[in-house]
Amino acid sequence: MTQQEVIKTFNQSLDNTNLSGRAALDEAIAASSKFANYEAVRQKFLADMKAAPDWHTFLVEKCGIILDNADTGAITGSDAGGSEKTSTTVLPASGKAKYPAGSSFTVNGLTIYGIPDKSKLTADQQYIVRGLYSWWIKDSLALIEESYGYSFTAADTTNSRMKLKFIDDENIGTLAYVSFESDDGKSCESRVLCVNMAYFRNMKSSDRHGTTDRFNLDRTLVHELVHGLMASNVNYFADLPIFLAEGGSAELIHGLDDERRENIIRYAKDPTIFEKILIPTFTTSERDVYAGGYIFMRYFAKQAATTTFDYDTYRKTISTGSSGGFAVNYWKTVTMKGGAGSDTIANSGSNVVISTGAADDVVWNYAGTVTINAGTGNDLVTNEGNNVSIVGGKGSDTIGTDGAKVFVDGGSGNDILTNAINTIETVAGLTVENISAGVKSATNSVAWIAAGNAALTAYSIKLVGGNNSTLRGGAGNDALNNFANNAKLYGDAGIDDIKNCGYKSTVYGGAGGDYIFNGDGTITVAVAGFDTNATVSVSGDDSKLYGGDGSDTIENASYRVKIYGESGADSISNTGTFSSVYGGADNDSVFNEGANSYISLGDGNDDFENYANAVKASGGAGADYFYNDGEDSTLLGGAGNDEFVNYGDYNYLSGGAGNDTIYSSGTCAILNGGNGKDYLYNEGVSVSIVGGSGNDSIHNEGNHITISGGAGNDSIVNSGGKHIVYQFAAGDGKDSIAGFNTTSTLKVTGGYYSTVKSGSNVVVTVGDGKVTLQGAAKLSAVNISGSKGLRVTNSTKSPVTADSTTKVIDASTRTKAVRITGNKLANSIVGGSGNDTLSGGKGNDSLWGGAGSDTFIYDSGKDVIYGFDSGDLLQITDAFSAPTYNASKKSIAFKVGTGSVTLKDFGATTTFHVNDTTYRLRNGKLT
Repeated sequence: MTQQEVIKTFNQSLDNTNLSGRAALDEAIAASSKFANYEAVRQKFLADMKAAPDWHTFLVEKCGIILDNADTGAITGSDAGGSEKTSTTVLPASGKAKYPAGSSFTVNGLTIYGIPDKSKLTADQQYIVRGLYSWWIKDSLALIEESYGYSFTAADTTNSRMKLKFIDDENIGTLAYVSFESDDGKSCESRVLCVNMAYFRNMKSSDRHGTTDRFNLDRTLVHELVHGLMASNVNYFADLPIFLAEGGSAELIHGLDDERRENIIRYAKDPTIFEKILIPTFTTSERDVYAGGYIFMRYFAKQAATTTFDYDTYRKTISTGSSGGFAVNYWKTVTMKGGAGSDTIANSGSNVVISTGAADDVVWNYAGTVTINAGTGNDLVTNEGNNVSIVGGKGSDTIGTDGAKVFVDGGSGNDILTNAINTIETVAGLTVENISAGVKSATNSVAWIAAGNAALTAYSIKLVGGNNSTLRGGAGNDALNNFANNAKLYGDAGIDDIKNCGYKSTVYGGAGGDYIFNGDGTITVAVAGFDTNATVSVSGDDSKLYGGDGSDTIENASYRVKIYGESGADSISNTGTFSSVYGGADNDSVFNEGANSYISLGDGNDDFENYANAVKASGGAGADYFYNDGEDSTLLGGAGNDEFVNYGDYNYLSGGAGNDTIYSSGTCAILNGGNGKDYLYNEGVSVSIVGGSGNDSIHNEGNHITISGGAGNDSIVNSGGKHIVYQFAAGDGKDSIAGFNTTSTLKVTGGYYSTVKSGSNVVVTVGDGKVTLQGAAKLSAVNISGSKGLRVTNSTKSPVTADSTTKVIDASTRTKAVRITGNKLANSIVGGSGNDTLSGGKGNDSLWGGAGSDTFIYDSGKDVIYGFDSGDLLQITDAFSAPTYNASKKSIAFKVGTGSVTLKDFGATTTFHVNDTTYRLRNGKLT
């Protein structure tokens, strides 16, 4: 295979696998090369780097990286055996620049939406939108499909939509990013493509690549689109090592020989950098992973395409080095050695001997038939293998094991040893020291059958390891600590203290006011009989927590957890992402720092405090309080008189039913009062405010605001805000607006409007409703958008001629004959019940005569007369052609020069008087 074929095969394996994390990486390595797994590549990479005479030889001969030519190093470029890809040809940007017509567009299966109105964008932002639409999306997706085989049109793509967002924040150090969300941890869905304008200012419109002093925007965007496309195609994308997701994928696509040349040289000189970043669990956001991951995958592609070797050369002895390092092993029959520093050793191979040095070391063993000699120092040894021998040696060691047939010798020093236990029924007064460690069973269970408060020291009930486990507290005030996966914990009656650290576990608090903690990070547990506490890594991901009856305290720090407060006034704290909280009945308090979470407060007067992004929260029944400092979130009050305080940007707040109060200072927010008498106060910019039904009060201090009072008699006050658009529709009630200025616009829809000055005010009437613009009569201009109308009554003097701005003339209530003449606009003229004379004027007009014998005078344009009766007369002064009858549309048309006049909706009328001629409709023909 060629180098490009190696990388494409590697990525197609990731696309098709059902594995995740390290297992998926090993499978992809084996599918695209002769390497057995990832560790084989890593070991040979480090060996070749250390053996190379200099950095330049290693890069050229082992990685195929040539820094002294024009090729960027893209995997499809000439350095990797393809055609040359330079900084301007890797993404060619050919074709004419165009700007999208609407707020969204679709290119190669990807839909970009949420594009703001062009008038609201800066010149640089318009340049970026034009580049995305014309070149960059198309070129990026084509390059990704050519390089990796990923496409938004693939059948297994989970999401093909991205919302475009602009920010301006030079403090975050990020040029652009794609954010994700996932409901199951497997199929990530791309959400937002964000461009940081702090790094893209004063762009040249003639430049097709978005060039800055260091980076090209088009290459930045293809980097982010790799993340978005892999997240939509690769199962468990978020579990891939960061060096692979960044440098090994997103940078490899376009190359970075030109942009990160100095970093490539520096890293190629220093193997210790790779000993750190090439650990699959390495999750730092440092820039090492960009150049480092790129070098590693270029090495893998070249070696897989051109090299065969004896793996045994690299797997006999694995050493951490002398200054403290990290060693990982997946092979059989290996000796692993620590050095003089504090080392970390991880083993998954059988028939292995592990020996640490004199410092404080950490050993993880996951395989069987292993000997571990911890040596001197205060060591931490964790074992999950069978047939294992562990010798702690000197020092105060912490040794934990849940394997079968394990021999443990703590050696000298104050050691802590933990082991899994089988089913144990406790009695009051039994301590942990009375329980002998046993062999782990597949299904562990602890039942606390003693009533009352049994004294079980600090551990109370503890279950380490195992799957499908059950812990039951029984009656009394119990303490349960779980570290097993797929476990069930029952607090039962009493005030219980429950700590869960097991993956996919379920916690039932039971009756009483319980404390439930679902862990992520570390927990320190006191051990009876020792002065030292044990620090245990925990993760309660994908768990379910039920508070039960009583006022419970529930804390969660894990991923994808569901929390049910149930009855009682509960206090719930969530910092885990993609989690769900259901408060249940009574007055609950919910604190959230978990992004992409869903919060349902339930019934009761609840308090909600949020500091995370992409959160949806609903209040339900009761007077709820919402405090929000997150972004891209939705807060729904539901029934009851709710209160909102919002400081975050890009949020949607809806009061729902009830008399709600909403305060917001966030940018680009949407505030909706909903039903009821609501009070809305805004200090943010670029905000949409909707009062909803009811007599609302709206106060605004921001610029570029859209305000709609909705149904009801609303009071709107604008305190200095500029560029305010007030929306008023027919049927909205009788509103008043204070603070209308020359930058303001009243937008009228659903009917025509008329205006009249009343003192210092301007009163705008729309149907049965009206808007009073307080103080507007003193303005140099009052901006009103909509169809201006004139209502003609019996008291109106005839003839009536429309001024140049009037579009609608309505005499439908008049009983006296009237003569009405339109203007150059496309007028709508409605006569009354008298014998009226109507002339549309110069535009394309619509006329209704109403009752009576009416006269219609054609002037010019393409006019339509509705409801023409046998008693009516049409006068056409210019020459016209013989009329034509359209039976399907039931209309009669007269062509007059370049114009025309058409009769429609004339019902049963068969006689039509035109000038001195009478036309008759018989048997579907006009004569």
